[in-house]
Amino acid sequence: MRPDTGSARSAVTSHAADAVRDGTLIYSRRAPVGSPESVGALLARNAARWPTSPAFAARQDGAFQPVSWEAFCADVVAFGRFLEAAGVRPGARVVLVAPNGAEALVAEFATMCLGAIWVPIYSGYALEQTRDLILQADPAVLIVSGVRQFEKAAYPPDLLALVTLDVLDPAAVAAALQGTRATPTAFADALRGYAADASASEHFVRRAAAIDPHTPCLMMFTSGTSGKLKG
Repeated sequence: MRPDTGSARSAVTSHAADAVRDGTLIYSRRAPVGSPESVGALLARNAARWPTSPAFAARQDGAFQPVSWEAFCADVVAFGRFLEAAGVRPGARVVLVAPNGAEALVAEFATMCLGAIWVPIYSGYALEQTRDLILQADPAVLIVSGVRQFEKAAYPPDLLALVTLDVLDPAAVAAALQGTRATPTAFADALRGYAADASASEHFVRRAAAIDPHTPCLMMFTSGTSGKLKG
């Protein structure tokens, strides 16, 4: 056998291949492609370009069903309007304790479209760890899925709203929210109650697209392999 010298190989050109380290900072030497844009601008562009094309697929009744960019955008606008009505302002934090799902994606985009900060917390953490992370995040709105996540969540006094994905016992919810400012709302009710007409939807998306793309939009907790989890 001998080395293959007869064919020219194209050099690998990518941002990852051209990454360099400067102390604790890692960055690419390649120039960015295009200009920075906000999450709201990305959503508006894709919903306008491919309104009927699937943005993702969600499991329903055991099968994956496509969700179009247009439908996704409508849900993001509705939930964003709900968050805003609940008192979420730029820089506020919205915490999710739930498994992956379409609701999580809608709530994430809605949060970022307000200039607020999305804080997903792994739904399988133990009670003490879950409560510690929620209190550390200091949420304006808390989203939980089912009974398991609800029972191990913390409810800080300044919480403005609790959003539930599954049906929970109203008496248990009322007891958990005693001493807080929060009101409970089902996710589906938020979408129905704040669905927007074309004019209101356009206004929301236009404001979302104008958010400074350098504004922080996500707090991600580390795995904790080097100690206490850090946001």
